[in-house]
Amino acid sequence: MDSISIVDVWQAIVANFVPVIVLLCSLYEVIARAYPTIKDISILTKVFKVLLWLSETLNNKKKSIMKLKFGAIVADGRGKLGGHVFSKNRAGSYMRTKVTPVNPSSTKQVESRQRLSTSAIAWRGLTAGNRLQWNAAVGAFTKTDIFGDIRKPTGFNLFCALNNNLAQVGVAQIDVPPLPVAVPSLTELTPSQVHAGATSIAFAATPTIAGFQLVIKGTSPVSAGKSFVKSEFRVVSSVAPATATPYVATADYADVFGGPGLAGQKVFFEAYYISLTTGQKGLPLQASCLVS
Repeated sequence: MDSISIVDVWQAIVANFVPVIVLLCSLYEVIARAYPTIKDISILTKVFKVLLWLSETLNNKKKSIMKLKFGAIVADGRGKLGGHVFSKNRAGSYMRTKVTPVNPSSTKQVESRQRLSTSAIAWRGLTAGNRLQWNAAVGAFTKTDIFGDIRKPTGFNLFCALNNNLAQVGVAQIDVPPLPVAVPSLTELTPSQVHAGATSIAFAATPTIAGFQLVIKGTSPVSAGKSFVKSEFRVVSSVAPATATPYVATADYADVFGGPGLAGQKVFFEAYYISLTTGQKGLPLQASCLVS
């Protein structure tokens, strides 16, 4: 009788990978119920733990929201996978441990979630004809994703995004998709903040443009050595059309963050326009300043 080498066994497993996985999963389903009664048997316990890990791994892959760009193998990745986050900065691609931030459930956060909930409910209240119109309009509202590829939103996502932006600047909901407009962007943004003093945002062009609301976001004071922020931004002010530079945001900033930072700390700001007729959002311009 010919001997069978380990290599032969391994090649057979690889060739029949899918049936093996199905068999293991089926075996797990059968013996998982017996686990509580035999968990004190060390060898079987380890086998069951391996099968449990396999099941959880497969489930996590189903739930993953990570974005991948495929090349010869994988060219790039963004988003979350299991307990890790994949992203990219000027040094290149990187992976970090996913951290779940504390959720303070502030008034503004609650308001933001309510706007999203209201838009989702409103979508269900549209007529079938309205929903068809939104689904047909998505080709006019394409965006470039993080990989540089052109993406179309769904009709539902487009409806919610535009109406959420409009609600943010106090404009009533639109039930019919608008024709897109060109949304301007600021060319200059120069913030300044004084400890126990004023927070001021200078911008260009000035005054703010008719038909558009300027939204200003800021961060709480951070270390002067920090050079990148993303999720820390919170809406500070909504500036009406025809407002001249600079915009004094002292009270607005204090209402969100409790007051200005200490001398030497850094504060980040970003500003962008929202169309008052379509709800489209322009490109943000970011800047930072040291608290004096």
